Amino acid sequence: MNANALQKATKLLASIHDLDKEIVAIEKKANKIADGEKFVNIELSFQEDKPEKPVIDTDGFDSMYKSILGYSGFGYQPLSVIPKDTLKFNLSDTETLFVLGALIQVKKEKRKQLCQLIIDLGVTI
Repeated sequence: MNANALQKATKLLASIHDLDKEIVAIEKKANKIADGEKFVNIELSFQEDKPEKPVIDTDGFDSMYKSILGYSGFGYQPLSVIPKDTLKFNLSDTETLFVLGALIQVKKEKRKQLCQLIIDLGVTI
């Protein structure tokens, strides 16, 4: 195995490790819910991609931002505001377990794919 393959495998293993931590955290929460701990709601936050070009200062926000920082004006690039959208759901225990189970399956499938990439690099796991 060459050094490039080893670097790739190391990055893939780190990603697998991160997925494993996420899976364990979700499973722990699912077990608590199954044992009677109530899960009040699920919140999904969606972050829009940062625009390629800076947002034009139409409401004075950038000017206010500059004045707070005490900026004189040289080399200043307007602050890009990234809108955020959130959905909130109240779910029953069964619905919550269903959602968490789906997340676990998705993460396990990603893990499986990463493991296959490592095998394809010639690393035995």
